[in-house]
Amino acid sequence: MDKDLQTSVATLEIKLPQNKSHLKETQLDITAYELKTQIKKEHGIQDFDLIFKGKKLSFEKRLDEQNVKNKSRIMVLPVSSKNRKDLLEYEKEKRSADEGVQRTHRGMQILSERQSTEEPSTTPFLEITDQEGNTLQIPDRDKKALMMAMGFNEKGRALMKNKEYKLAISYLEMAENQFKQCDPTILNALDNLAILQLDIVWCYQRLNERDYLNEAEQRLQNAEKCLQKCYGIQHSRLQQIKKHTGGEDVLLLRLYLLQSCVAFHSHNKKQASGLLDKVQDLYNQLRVDPENLNQLTRTWNFTDREARLGLRACRGNINEAVWYLTLRKEKESEWWRRHLQDVNTLVEFGYSREDAAIALRYANGDLDEAFRILLDRAVGEMGVTDSSLRLIEDLTQRKMRESEKRRHLQDVNRLVEMGHIREDAAVASCYADEASRILLDHKEGQISGTTNEMTEEPDPPSVSMSPDEELANEILKDIPRHVEDYMDLTLEEEQELMISLLSELDK
Repeated sequence: MDKDLQTSVATLEIKLPQNKSHLKETQLDITAYELKTQIKKEHGIQDFDLIFKGKKLSFEKRLDEQNVKNKSRIMVLPVSSKNRKDLLEYEKEKRSADEGVQRTHRGMQILSERQSTEEPSTTPFLEITDQEGNTLQIPDRDKKALMMAMGFNEKGRALMKNKEYKLAISYLEMAENQFKQCDPTILNALDNLAILQLDIVWCYQRLNERDYLNEAEQRLQNAEKCLQKCYGIQHSRLQQIKKHTGGEDVLLLRLYLLQSCVAFHSHNKKQASGLLDKVQDLYNQLRVDPENLNQLTRTWNFTDREARLGLRACRGNINEAVWYLTLRKEKESEWWRRHLQDVNTLVEFGYSREDAAIALRYANGDLDEAFRILLDRAVGEMGVTDSSLRLIEDLTQRKMRESEKRRHLQDVNRLVEMGHIREDAAVASCYADEASRILLDHKEGQISGTTNEMTEEPDPPSVSMSPDEELANEILKDIPRHVEDYMDLTLEEEQELMISLLSELDK
């Protein structure tokens, strides 16, 4: 919002019952509900609507969003008794929504301040990465605002999945406010703000909010510009980096579809029809054959999300999708294996798992650099000299190599003792500690004559959580664990809207 608009004060003419008038000074960036609360307090009127230019103001929207300006005239219209119940119910829902937003805000503050660990079960997917998946180094202030914005956006998207579009808008607008606190040059490198614009306009459309046409058009223009900056014209930059655009193309489909709706309701049917042609073309490319989806999930054990994204990346070719998804899972598994191995290596030298994970994150996965980060911190805390630091580094590197070699030989010897060929044992030990454990467990199960089933362990003792921990865990439930969750659209709602719009255009 423009800074002048935030600080300026407007004078409104409030037309009260019994032909009374009152000049009221107020800012225009408050909601109509806030204005109503002030009038109620000042004049003792209980139940009423606010009428502006013959239309009822929406209480959840700001005054400036509804074209209320300086010297505007607003009429106070008492609500009839039959509508009193609906009004009270609305105010109850409004209070509940406000409390929910405040609770989420506090939860996101806790999460943004919590130091990440290496455990995936406790780490929300709120990494800030470029289009190649590399973690971006961003100043702490901007990173915190981005984390808050992404968290609010995910909460809003969770509500959208439950078709609670009106409530979702409250969270999406909070996300937008957080994004605006970030350095614009950082936002230009991310597609998050563009996706947020699409989410907000999608909620408008599902609620059939025609009053938002002008705002929706501007939001969609902003989204299109942002996507072009991030992905390149016709996704050329994305194609160069990822070799496919299947996932991101669903965002383009939704963009064109929403633009077509706005054009249609603005009585520009020619433009609406042209955009809808683009939607149909993309839909035919991106729709997933149910048989192919079933084959990938049942035969190859991929999840529905993996199968959808894989088929779209390969434009429906099931053989290419299998190869693409298999290589991708292997790459993700290898990255995670190495990450855990590096954390364990640092832990062996006396660092906590949390410090090890944080150092690796700042070092972008470089183990040597993580060691230097941890050593630099030790220098700052202990006042170690430069010459001592070099000696520490040399000894640490030597100790690290010796420890790794010793552990490798131990694992190989254990596998050989269990009857495996030394060459196979060496490969298994080098590939992954987890692979070695699986191999050992399997062999031990064969020798003892027992089945290789996991024995049930007693449930861990219940641990009482602090209010902050409970709130953080509540927020985590709405945060997806996968980077591409926002692109995993079934396109069922899009198809429904596309068919409806085609029908209207045919008329």
